[in-house]
Parts: sequence; structure tokens; C-alpha cells
Amino acid sequence: MKLMIMRHGEAGAHAVDAQRCLTSRGQAECQRVAGQMAKSSWKPAAVWSSPLVRAQQTANIVAAGFGLDIKSFGSLVPESDPLALIETLQQYASAEPLLLVSHMPLVGELFAILVDGRGSYGFSTSQVVCLEMDIAAAGCGEFRHRFLP
Repeated sequence: MKLMIMRHGEAGAHAVDAQRCLTSRGQAECQRVAGQMAKSSWKPAAVWSSPLVRAQQTANIVAAGFGLDIKSFGSLVPESDPLALIETLQQYASAEPLLLVSHMPLVGELFAILVDGRGSYGFSTSQVVCLEMDIAAAGCGEFRHRFLP
């Protein structure tokens, strides 16, 4: 399995959390990262996103560059359990890269659990990490690449 984990772009702070929108800087960050992906071997074949506005906007920017639709998952909101998300990932049957667009602390926890089996890592806005693993399970992921805005 190839998995790409992305934190949403920079978002404004003056709204209810679920309705925060990307700033113009956040939109530009996402476009830069999507451009980097397009020039690499890490091109998403599917995009799963948190239903929160800033993640949806991020996912739309990236997905548009690859002609992909977005699937929204409540299990990608910030306070979601990364272990439950890993169980969901075990159902993904494609060998093609899956892009998850979500939030801190979930992205940092998910990455740490998949690579190290525990802990958390920091993510900048619009950052993407790319992993390969035979199965989606704690400690089974191998870090392969990252994209930074």
C-alpha cells in the first residue's frame, strides 16, 4: 500500500473550527504541493478528506490537478482515533497511492504509529508524507518521501 498523509493548508482563525477556510497563502501552499506531486512518482489515485471546510478546500485543490473525486470521511476529523483509521485503511485494496487530507493532531499521530508504532510528529500546513507498507498496521510503514510548501 502507498499512503500519502497531508495536513490541510493554512486556514484563517476567525470562524467556528469546522468552518475555517483556507487563507490565500494556504491556497498557494496547496497549489505548490500539488505541483510537486505532479512532477513526482507520488501521484494520488484516490483522495479521502475530512469533512471540515479547510480540509475539503485543500483536497479540492489537489484532486483537481489529477482529475480525482474526493470521498469525505468523518474518521479524518482532528480528534479521530488513529487506530480506528488504520482499521479503515486495511480495507483499501488498491496498490495505487491514497491521499488522506486531515488535521493535527491526527496526521502526526497516524504517521508516527504507522512508522514507529507510537508517538506523534509535527506537520506544517500543506505538508505531505509518503509511506509504503505491505499492510496498514502499527510500525509497518516505511517513510519514502515528503512534500513541503
